[in-house]
Amino acid sequence: MNSFNHPSNLNVEPSQGPSESQKLFRRRSGDKIELRSLQDVKTFGLAGKVWDSTYALDLYLCLPPDHFAFDPPCPIPSYLFHHDARTQYHSSHYTILELGSGTGYLGITLASRLVPPFTLILTDLPDVLPLLNRNVSNNSRANTDHIIVAPLEWGNSAHSECINSKHRIDLVIASDLVYFPELFDPLIKTLLEICGEETIVVFGYKVRAQWKEEAFWEQVGRFFYLKAVRVNTKARTGICNTVREGTTKVDERENVVEENEANFRIFGEEDGIFIFIGRKRAKEKYKRGVDDTFATIQLLQIDLL
Repeated sequence: MNSFNHPSNLNVEPSQGPSESQKLFRRRSGDKIELRSLQDVKTFGLAGKVWDSTYALDLYLCLPPDHFAFDPPCPIPSYLFHHDARTQYHSSHYTILELGSGTGYLGITLASRLVPPFTLILTDLPDVLPLLNRNVSNNSRANTDHIIVAPLEWGNSAHSECINSKHRIDLVIASDLVYFPELFDPLIKTLLEICGEETIVVFGYKVRAQWKEEAFWEQVGRFFYLKAVRVNTKARTGICNTVREGTTKVDERENVVEENEANFRIFGEEDGIFIFIGRKRAKEKYKRGVDDTFATIQLLQIDLL
């Protein structure tokens, strides 16, 4: 078994589910999909638990971009969601890759909301793949025909090349991966290998030991533009559609809600969670020094990008 998933002082209990604020947000959104993915901390250690920011990331990705008052909106195209009434015939294939999938909770839940054409690649260390395969098989009704389980050890270029030879990645999702400093460089190396300049990366991050975790954001920001996801607290979550610049239509019977800066807050802040949207910088725009985006957001609770 991998030592990072089974540290000597491991004292981890299975997750008890979303926080109260996340449950409230889900009720407001109208989303009823809630996967009970099998956790197995005893056998798979850290990889066998559903971690906190997974639930927040699941909420962010649960409905099309024109249904939520998020800034930036969910990056997955609207035509891939069941809720979208448009035909699929002229839609482009979309490929999503999850890093460090663990139990597969996030990826399997996401697949259950989408319609083809899409591929969802769940990845983790080779010794975690039995857990992933088991949970995919046990949730066969969740559109799992479009799920691929593949090994991807961070820093292993052979694994990255194998995936790149078969797929062009449109979206990378990564939840609660920032914990061991010795894994920061291999994780960034893998991100650089699997992402093109058009690939969007969505990070879910729960603050635990900021004094050591901040180093990851300082380094990843050298290679990726980062922006923290905010939510409009005055919009009615789940039925809000942008209709023109500067305004948001709630529905035909409601008044227009102004997209005032004062109405926005960092999504997940009440639970100590951040969701970051990243896009790879062109090589000539890589930063030489550390990036201070995360420190700025932490200090001011605003996004200056």
